Amino acid sequence: MPTATRARIIAALSTIMLTLLPLLAGCTSSNSTQTNNTTAAPQSSSGNSNDTSGNGDLGKVLIAYYSFSGNTENVAEKVHERFPDADMFKIEPAESYGNYSEAAARAEKEHDENARPAVTNHVENMDQYDTILLGYPIWWGTAPMFIATFLESYDFDGKTIYPFCTSSYTPIEDSYDLLRKAAPNATIGDGLTANSNDATNQWLNKLTSETAR
Repeated sequence: MPTATRARIIAALSTIMLTLLPLLAGCTSSNSTQTNNTTAAPQSSSGNSNDTSGNGDLGKVLIAYYSFSGNTENVAEKVHERFPDADMFKIEPAESYGNYSEAAARAEKEHDENARPAVTNHVENMDQYDTILLGYPIWWGTAPMFIATFLESYDFDGKTIYPFCTSSYTPIEDSYDLLRKAAPNATIGDGLTANSNDATNQWLNKLTSETAR
């Protein structure tokens, strides 16, 4: 193969990897499916939906999350193990993000345009929750833009949001600005960048110890 041709191929492959890298930082594979529900009741783990006995001073807890590859869902399930009385809610974008290259291109465009992509499902009676544990992957240095859509759909006055994310190198703090703008009346608590089991356990230990005071 001529040297010039080889150089062009290497350059093209490098460009593709640089395009995908910001999205791949938070994801590894995609098996997600989309639903067409317009409203959805969070999945309750106890017979009494008002039971907060396992949540300390957090009050009534909702674990709301989006997972592109399954990584964030794994963290959400680990969080649920620590707060078994919390309700679970999976945030579903109205339009699937497809494969990695499609998701990377679309996520970049939405980020640059400060877009608000539609979310297909809705939490019934958000008013009942005192605390929201909010999970998402990091895309292009922040939360996916439909997370802002989700937050702007509710009044979080008097509520606390504890965010957690999956990301290889971007910390959760980089997404705080988006969260604060989308939920200006909420208190944003210390978040988790779930890049290891140790980090997740330390955050959960801190969260439970602080709220048990």
